[in-house]
Amino acid sequence: MYLCTVPCDMRRSFDGLSMMAEHVIGCNPYAGHLLVLSNRRSDRVKVLYWDRDGWAIWYKRLAARTFEFPFAGTGRKETAAWASRWNRSSAWRSLESSSGRNLRATVRLSLAS
Repeated sequence: MYLCTVPCDMRRSFDGLSMMAEHVIGCNPYAGHLLVLSNRRSDRVKVLYWDRDGWAIWYKRLAARTFEFPFAGTGRKETAAWASRWNRSSAWRSLESSSGRNLRATVRLSLAS
């Protein structure tokens, strides 16, 4: 899993997000990794991944609170604690069920800026 530490324009879709993954995060977007991107306010998150035969985007907007990312506000990079909280979150369970993958077994967190 790659976490982009640069806020993303949530109007971007498949092509724009995959280009951002390649040029900003520096990863191969077709490798099957989960690419996690958020907006500046951290109330929306998109997860882009290549799903065997095409792109898939999982998108969540919180109504009353924000996602807690390791870089939010202070530039902290508490990746291990963040990954642990993300694995237990309802957002993660929803992504697991919609992607049809056992994601807990494959989580690797890599910060990119």
